[in-house]
This record gives sequence, structure tokens and C-alpha cells, in this order.
Amino acid sequence: MKEIPPGAVFTADEIESQPPKEPAKGERPVHEIRSGRIRAAVWKNQTASGPLLTATFERLYRTESGEWRSSHSYSASELLELARVAENTHAFIRSQQQTGEAEPAETV
Repeated sequence: MKEIPPGAVFTADEIESQPPKEPAKGERPVHEIRSGRIRAAVWKNQTASGPLLTATFERLYRTESGEWRSSHSYSASELLELARVAENTHAFIRSQQQTGEAEPAETV
């Protein structure tokens, strides 16, 4: 795996050509943050320079039959809650980076 130098800048094409690693079946996030029906999962990915924390976000909803499902689209009224969850997720990841639990993120 190619090491990414600190302060590296990537074009949109470079970012889109490298899809995020999907969690393996049964793999659990290292941390979750939830507010209402919005949930963030923090994942630890091993890189050549050490662990890198990434996040995924989802909106939980219940079907008419009572099953819980998730979606990655948000209504206007859910965007502020998503922003709050994203801010808290960012704070968690930064705290892990400061304590040495994860590598600093690449600059995009």
C-alpha cells in the first residue's frame, strides 16, 4: 500500500477511484454515536502507516411490518441531526488521533 505523505492533496477523481473498504461480514465498529434515528459507526482500518479511523452514517427507520432498516439519504429536517452526529464523530476521531490510538487523517 502506498504511504500518503502528510499534507497530501487529492483530486476528486483520485478520491472517487479509491472506494472505501467495506466492513467484513460480522466486523464491528470500534465506536458508535447515535442521536435519534441517525447513527455513525467508526471503523478502524489498518494502513501502512498505522490504524486509520473512518466513519459511516445511516438513518434508521422501521418498515410497516416492524423491521428495522437503514438508509443513507436524509430529509431536510434530518440534516441538522446528521451534522450534530458528524461533529461528535469528528471529535471522537480527533481525540483518538491525539492519544495515538489512530494515525492523523490525510488532508483532502
